[in-house]
Amino acid sequence: MNLVLSQAPSERTGETAALMNTSQNLGMSLGTALMGSILLAGLASGAIALIDENKVLPEPVKDNLTVAVEENVRFLSNEELENILKGTPSDISQEILRINEIARIDGIKKSLWGMVLISLLGILATFFLPPEILISPQQKDKKEYVN
Repeated sequence: MNLVLSQAPSERTGETAALMNTSQNLGMSLGTALMGSILLAGLASGAIALIDENKVLPEPVKDNLTVAVEENVRFLSNEELENILKGTPSDISQEILRINEIARIDGIKKSLWGMVLISLLGILATFFLPPEILISPQQKDKKEYVN
């Protein structure tokens, strides 16, 4: 923020700060949406892979679960899933709960790695910032700006 404001003329610092704040809020919103998308994609891909390689679940159940995950992937707690699975045989419901738990952790890990990657890219971008103020305060106030 200091670097950007140091480049703005004194009479425009308010506008510049407002634009910076708007950009920051937009970045946070897009980042949250991106990380949520990565989380859900990791959850879905992990759950589908675990369902496909599972030996306990019968094939018709696997097919129904895969379709359900593809069409309506949601981050469910064990309690929420237990309520959905009421009336399901115990061995099948326990296996689905196990798959859900592993897939949730996998989705969270992928989301965190996505944040690490984006943070590293942001740090890398800072190496291209100028090392010092480009315009001194005296020059900044003397410069004419066109609206």
